[in-house]
Amino acid sequence: MADPRRLGPRGEAFAARIYERAGYTIRARNYRAREGELDIVAEKEGCLCVVEVKTREEGGVTAPGDAVGPAKRRKLVLAALRYMEETGFQGSVRFEVFELYIRQERPVRYRILDCPMDDLEEIWLP
Repeated sequence: MADPRRLGPRGEAFAARIYERAGYTIRARNYRAREGELDIVAEKEGCLCVVEVKTREEGGVTAPGDAVGPAKRRKLVLAALRYMEETGFQGSVRFEVFELYIRQERPVRYRILDCPMDDLEEIWLP
């Protein structure tokens, strides 16, 4: 079994490389605000892409993205709003979940999913 302390950072590094290869500029990794943490903040063609990376061993009972419930999505939105406020970013924003499956600590497959925010109430910065 993989060491969870190493699994997250390795998964995030792998995801960042995938986004860079797809033409994104990585603006931030592990951005921290009091509202929460953003694993990857990437930009392409004026659109900010906030990426939550979830890495799991292949063969698990649930999909990695299942861990991104309403409370986590709310934190992602609040942290993204804080990031935009701090950086002055004014373009569009989307949220994605990067699911990475590993076997013997090696990536075997990944999926990029839209992260729906439509079930959240209106959110205001504190």
